[in-house]
Amino acid sequence: MAFYIKSTDPDRPHYGYSYWSEDGIPISSLDPHVKAYSTESEAQTVIDTTGNWVHFLKSTGLTFSVVEE
Repeated sequence: MAFYIKSTDPDRPHYGYSYWSEDGIPISSLDPHVKAYSTESEAQTVIDTTGNWVHFLKSTGLTFSVVEE
């Protein structure tokens, strides 16, 4: 199993429920461009770190979570 960063904002149809690549590209389904993390804490660290693409998108109101697939 692997862990992924996923947005969870249904009010943003172009981002809502998207998986994300390592460089912040939204992808609607799991594919080779979606960044997989080996641990939940590794993915959560990306979400919690300031100054990256997640931090920027969070500042616009988008929400993120770690999912295991």
